[in-house]
Amino acid sequence: MAKRQPTIHDHRYRCLVQLLTKLRKEASLSQSELAIFLGLSQSDISKIESFERRLDALELFELLEVVASRLGLP
Repeated sequence: MAKRQPTIHDHRYRCLVQLLTKLRKEASLSQSELAIFLGLSQSDISKIESFERRLDALELFELLEVVASRLGLP
């Protein structure tokens, strides 16, 4: 059985991160502001957005909550 490539290199993951970055910007959140909400550093957010660090499931959930709240979504 062939070894799977790490998720961070999967095109679907990259599309997801690009969409999340777009949503962060539409919500007028800087990387630093988002980092505070998620309990991460600005550097962590930068690394996630540049595909150097993987976003875990709980971070994804929290990020979506913050962005949805800022955009006035339920």
